[in-house]
Amino acid sequence: MERKLINPKLWIKNIRKIISTALERFPLTISFLVALAVLLIYDVTMSYDYLREYRDVLDRLYATLTIGITFSMAAKVLLERLNKGEKEGFFAGIFVVAFSIIYFFFLIPEINIITMIRVFFTNAIFLLSFLFIPYLTDRKNFEIYIADLMAKAAVAVFFMVVLGAGVSALIFSIEALLIENLSEDFYAYTWIITVFVFAPTYFFYSMPKYGDELTKNDFAKPIKVALIYLVLPLLTAYTVVLYLYFARILITWDWPSGIVSYLVSSYAAIGLVSIFLVWPFKNENKWVDSFIKVYTKVIYPLLAMMFIAIYLRINQYGFTENRYFIVAIGSWATFAITFINIDKGKRNTILVASLALTLLIAAYGPLSATSVAIRSQNNRFESILERNNMIENGEVLPNSDISDKDKREIVNIINYFQYDYGIEYLKYVPENYDTKMTEQIFGFPHYGWDIQKPVNTYFSFNGRLDSFILTDYELMIPIMHYRYGDPFISEEILYEDNIYFIQSMENKISLYQNEEILIGLDLIPQAESLIEKYGMNKYDLTSEDLSFEVSNELVSIKIIYKNLSGSFGEQGENIIEINAEGYILVDIVN
Repeated sequence: MERKLINPKLWIKNIRKIISTALERFPLTISFLVALAVLLIYDVTMSYDYLREYRDVLDRLYATLTIGITFSMAAKVLLERLNKGEKEGFFAGIFVVAFSIIYFFFLIPEINIITMIRVFFTNAIFLLSFLFIPYLTDRKNFEIYIADLMAKAAVAVFFMVVLGAGVSALIFSIEALLIENLSEDFYAYTWIITVFVFAPTYFFYSMPKYGDELTKNDFAKPIKVALIYLVLPLLTAYTVVLYLYFARILITWDWPSGIVSYLVSSYAAIGLVSIFLVWPFKNENKWVDSFIKVYTKVIYPLLAMMFIAIYLRINQYGFTENRYFIVAIGSWATFAITFINIDKGKRNTILVASLALTLLIAAYGPLSATSVAIRSQNNRFESILERNNMIENGEVLPNSDISDKDKREIVNIINYFQYDYGIEYLKYVPENYDTKMTEQIFGFPHYGWDIQKPVNTYFSFNGRLDSFILTDYELMIPIMHYRYGDPFISEEILYEDNIYFIQSMENKISLYQNEEILIGLDLIPQAESLIEKYGMNKYDLTSEDLSFEVSNELVSIKIIYKNLSGSFGEQGENIIEINAEGYILVDIVN
C-alpha cells in the first residue's frame, strides 16, 4: 500500500503529541510564554499614544514574565531531579508565581539600568540552573547533554523560521488575492506566536528527560565538526595574535587600556565554552587533547594582560558596569581554567554553577555591578571636588579656577549618573539638577568651553496628549520627520482658495502656500534648547513644554511636538539626527 505524502490525521496527531507532551512537562513555563505572547500582541495592536502612559508598567510586566519563564524552567528540572510528584509540583508552581508577583512589585519598581541588569542576570542564573541541575550529582556525560540541548534548540529555531516564513507568505497571498488592505499586524502576530510559543513548545517536547542515557553518539555531528575543525583552529590563531600583541607591549612597555580587555575576556569565555563542549573527545582525538592542554596554560599571561589593562582604566576613571563585567568575567575565567587544570574535567558542572554564582553576586547586594559602579564614581567625584577645595559642610563651593581636565571629569561623571542611573544617586548634586545649573553649582558651564557633548549620545523628549483651546490659528497640520526616512509631505489642505502643506527633510520643516515657502524651521536649535533645559531625556512633558512659536511677515506658526528625539555625531559636537512628530498651528497674516 502506497503511503500518502501528506497525511492530515498523522500531522494533527503529531502536533497534538508535541503540545500535550510539552504541556505535561512544562505547563507553567508555557503558560508564562503564552501570557508574554498575548501581551506582545496587545502591545502591537494598541496605538503608541494609547500605550504611552502604560509603557513603564508594560515593560515591568515583560521583565516579570521572562523571570517567570526561566524560574519555572529551573524549578521543573529540579523537581524531576528530586523525583517529586504532582503535589510538590503544584506547590512549586504557586511559589514561582508568588515570586514573580513579588519581583514585579518590589524588585522592579521602575525600569532603569539597575533593574534591567538585575533582570538580565537573574534570567541568566535561572537558565544556567536549568542546565546544571539535572547533573548536580550525576556528572557523567554532562557536556553531551548540553550539546544535545543546543542541537534541539537549533532544530526548534529552524522549524520556527520555516513556520513563520510559511505563514507570512500565506498572509501575503491572502492580502494580494483575496482581502485588500489586510492589517500588517498579522505578520507581527505570526512571528510572536512562532517565536514565543511554537519554538519553546517544540524544544520542551524534544529535550531529554531526566534519566535518559546519553552517549557520544548523541552528540550532534554538526556541532562536533564545527567545534573541532572550525572553532578550535580559530581560537588557536586568535591566541597567536594576542601573544604577538602581548610581545609588542613588553617591547614598547606601552600598556593598553581599551579594547584589549574586551578581546581577551571574549576569547576566554569562548575558549572555556569550547573546551567544555569538546571534553568528551579529549581522549580519542589528539588535536582536541593538545588544544586543551595548551590553551589551559597559555591563557594565564593573556588574562594577566587583561587585568593590568582594565586596572589602568579603573585607576584612571573608576569602575563602570562594563569595567566591572570585565573584571567579573576575568575572575571567573581564571577560576574556571585553574579548576579544569586541577580537576581534569571530573566535575564540569561546577563551572556552570560557579558562573551562576558570579552572576548572582554581580546582580544583587553591595558587590553588584551597579553598587560598585555608583560607589566608585561617587568616590572619584568627591576626590576631584576635595582636591580643588570645592566641598564645605557637605555642600559644593563653586570654583571656576580649576583645570580643564578636572572640569571635564566633573561633567563626565554628572553625565554618567544623569543618563545611566539618575542624578539622585550622585552626592552633592540636587535631585532637581539640570545642565543649566552647572555653572551656578560648580562655577563653570556644562558645555561651551572644551568639553564636548557625549559621543553618540541619544536624546529624547516625549509629551502628553493634552487638550487645549485653539485661538488665533486657522490651520492645524501634522508633521512627521524621520532623519533616515523619505521626505515627509503632509496632506494638502485648501483654505481661502490657497493650498497649504508641510514638507520636512534634512532636519528642516517648511510650510508651503501653493508652491511658495511661507516659512522654514530648523529643528536642531529647538532640540538644543530642550537639551539645555531638561538634559538629554525628559518624559511626560506638557504640550506647552514642547511648543515653539515662530513668525515672519507672512505667517505665525506654533509647533507642538508629541515627541522629539535624535543623536549627536561621532565626535559628539553636533546633532546629526532628528526625529519629530507633532502638529503645526498656522496663523496667516492678512
